[in-house]
Amino acid sequence: MTRVQVAARTQPLSREVLFRDLGPLVGAAFAALLAVAIGTAPPESARLLTQAATITALTISALQLVPWDRLPSYAQVGPPLAYAAVAFLIREGTGGHDSMYAQLVLVPVLWLAVYGSIVEVAAGVAGVGLILISPLLLVPDAAPQWPRTLLLLVITFGVGFGVQRLFEFLRMHAEQLARLARTDPLTGVSNRRAWEEEIEAAISRAEDQGVPVCVALIDLDRFKEYNDEHGHQAGDRLLKEVTARWRGALRDGDVLARLGGDEFAVILPGCPLDAAQRILERLREGVPSGQTCSTGLASWNGLESAAELIGRCDAALYQAKEAGRNRIVIAA
Repeated sequence: MTRVQVAARTQPLSREVLFRDLGPLVGAAFAALLAVAIGTAPPESARLLTQAATITALTISALQLVPWDRLPSYAQVGPPLAYAAVAFLIREGTGGHDSMYAQLVLVPVLWLAVYGSIVEVAAGVAGVGLILISPLLLVPDAAPQWPRTLLLLVITFGVGFGVQRLFEFLRMHAEQLARLARTDPLTGVSNRRAWEEEIEAAISRAEDQGVPVCVALIDLDRFKEYNDEHGHQAGDRLLKEVTARWRGALRDGDVLARLGGDEFAVILPGCPLDAAQRILERLREGVPSGQTCSTGLASWNGLESAAELIGRCDAALYQAKEAGRNRIVIAA
């Protein structure tokens, strides 16, 4: 979607979704593995597995309760490292390097890779390395275990790097597709689909925050005649020039959309009616090539739906055309 100020939207492959939604699933997988490990491990491993279960429960709870969106992004490396500690404890509690769970440390790094940056993946691998190598430094006869540990770290980083690059590529293309789906291809402003979503969101924000919001429908006057006289290419150039001028005249946060043909719509959030009228007057004066436009303007009354608000705008636009065009009519 294109707008004077582009609002961030949550996409299925976004960092927020992949962190928030996959984290508990990773925790559930570790909990299931712990249940199996506890049932098969020797009694002397109970302490390690109990610690692993405690960390798993705390991490799942933290994922649900901590306001991660208010913390620095690098804080989101913490939960994968906690799960890496769980993987290490499960491994140590079920036979050490020879355990069937020895490669579990890959799982939290893979989770980090699907939402994090390459720097965060490197930090995660470094954390996993610290978890795996620290015990070896305390054991005199750990030399045979070093090659396998280092190989596991290399594999972990390689797989993590590959997954991170893949998801970064997928995210980039998903964002491009989402943007194209909400953008008018000729003018580069929002299309009807984006407009319908934005007006609902604007009314919801106005209701929650107790602020005004104004909406306008604008038609270029006699655009069909202009097309017939000058040709469709000239008509397209006019539409592009109009939207470029209007975008420059709007405020940051205002939404400009092309609904089709010569029909445009504007959302002015947090804008009282008198200020909205001044803004739309600038738009009217900014129409190039000696053309004019007619505008229907309405301020949300605090109770009506988006459809009702648009209906009042449409009625005001009709009145503007009936009154001779090239004017702004405020809806009753």
